[in-house]
Amino acid sequence: MKRVGIIGASGKIGLMAAREIEGFCQIKGGSRHYKKCYESLKNFYWQKVDLYNEESLCEFCSDCDIILNCAGPAVVVEDKVATVAGNFKIPYVDTSDIVLVDKAIKKSLPNDSVYVVGSGYVPGLGGLLLKWLACRQYDDLNLVKCYQCGIQKFSEIAFVDIVFGSLSGESKGDSYYRRGRILKEHNLGIIKRNFPSLEKEYEFKSFLSDEMIDTASKYNIKELHWFNNVENKQMSELVMDSVKLLLSKGEKSALKEINENAKKYANLSMDNEEEWSKIIIECRGKLNNEKKESFTSFDVNKEEEACGLVVGLVIKKLVTEKVKNGIYYPHDIITANEIELFLSKIKKENFTTYEIDREIEYA
Repeated sequence: MKRVGIIGASGKIGLMAAREIEGFCQIKGGSRHYKKCYESLKNFYWQKVDLYNEESLCEFCSDCDIILNCAGPAVVVEDKVATVAGNFKIPYVDTSDIVLVDKAIKKSLPNDSVYVVGSGYVPGLGGLLLKWLACRQYDDLNLVKCYQCGIQKFSEIAFVDIVFGSLSGESKGDSYYRRGRILKEHNLGIIKRNFPSLEKEYEFKSFLSDEMIDTASKYNIKELHWFNNVENKQMSELVMDSVKLLLSKGEKSALKEINENAKKYANLSMDNEEEWSKIIIECRGKLNNEKKESFTSFDVNKEEEACGLVVGLVIKKLVTEKVKNGIYYPHDIITANEIELFLSKIKKENFTTYEIDREIEYA
């Protein structure tokens, strides 16, 4: 049984990932302190690790077959764990994609190892769904519109990652992909949409991530739009304030104030609202020379559930097959057939896809 070392095992994503892989891996959970939540896990043992201490990190990683990093914020962790894993030639998995989109970090990594990054909800699941649609549901995928919406209570670490992620790599706000070009959206403000599966109209703003650009270019998606829900006004204001701080002061100078905004966000009340999240994808293209339009929805209660599913899929791939050295997104190593098998096991109330006869309504 392969040994997977999880750094940040006591966090929400770390625990969800451990539950997803405990049936086919031995798990070494790493954190600064032992947590009672570990007692419910199978094939699990704990070892203290301090990822800011290289000796501690090396001792933790040295006897593992795969390293999964669930610690953050990504902008603080950077390549600390990835570099140690790479030096030991141990395949590395991360829910963040910073080691791929940050060119300086990417260049500094040992090049004779495997890195699978962005193995979470978004990035991660979004790219897998688009690959499946492009490779299994269409011969030509001409137009894709994706909407991410829901109510989630993020951790302070996740808040910081959202802020820094908005300016990372090639990602662009108010933009969409078209035939290899990144163009400005026609509507630069907030758009409103309602869907059959939602009870009310929701507000969205466009944002094109590195993963979406990568997915569209690799699977010949002619035009791709991605819209994020901006329903939580207080969070949106704190995020925008943090982005402005980042742009005006730079990463190191702004980090303290961004962390303070993260604390403010953590103290916001959700008024006892239940958490939920959806990725909705509307497609237009051709199959067997016939025009086709479709609606796809993937639902979870908490986004860490989706992270656990994607991490499980990636680690199972690394356990069962040898992957060539390189830096990948999950959609690069998981085949369309494997994605289809994965989706076939998702409960019907969590995954829906069907053809539609109507014209897709342009936002």
